[in-house]
Amino acid sequence: MSDFSINNNVFLSNYKDMNKSEVQKLLLSGDASADVFESSETQNKKEAQRGFFGRLADKILGYSTECTDANDDGKLNFKEKLSSIGRGTLNMVTNLLDAAVEHPVIALAGTVATVGLSALAISAGIISAPALAVAGGVIGCGFGAFNIIKGIKNAKNAENDTQAKLAYEGIGEGTANIALSALSISKGVKSIKQINSIAKEAATYANQAQSSAQQSQ
Repeated sequence: MSDFSINNNVFLSNYKDMNKSEVQKLLLSGDASADVFESSETQNKKEAQRGFFGRLADKILGYSTECTDANDDGKLNFKEKLSSIGRGTLNMVTNLLDAAVEHPVIALAGTVATVGLSALAISAGIISAPALAVAGGVIGCGFGAFNIIKGIKNAKNAENDTQAKLAYEGIGEGTANIALSALSISKGVKSIKQINSIAKEAATYANQAQSSAQQSQ
């Protein structure tokens, strides 16, 4: 056994970030204790915690955040990267459904508050609905880009497969955010152009009607 004690902070700091496979190897070699194994496993489970819909999606797709090859070194093959990115793109939907089921009051309150503030801004003439869609899309693109950059950084620094998979999930989430946000911006801009076109036509008709009325006098 190692000279480190279970209650030694240095010991815990050395092993708390390891995943299940790595700590198992240390247990077999006599360099770690069962307490460290449980602490590491609990941490990984917490990082990869999923709600009902998230677990259902994982089961259907046969996805796992655990290491699926012999080397738990944080280096994923192309299929694993693609699967993790795909899982990340689904997180937007599964997380929303899980939040609605697990915390219905909070989810409903957040939705009502968002819609209420948007409606208030529109009714007060502060902002139009298409402009709101464009603004929301721009913000969404910003968050998406942040998640992608963060995911790339975390993937580069991943020490085990679980960390790497969660990092690529972040890239998937960011990509989904940007895609949906870009769609929102596109629709908002299109609506603004349509509104401007209608406004110009209405102004033309109003000018023609005014001219006709003046000529008839």
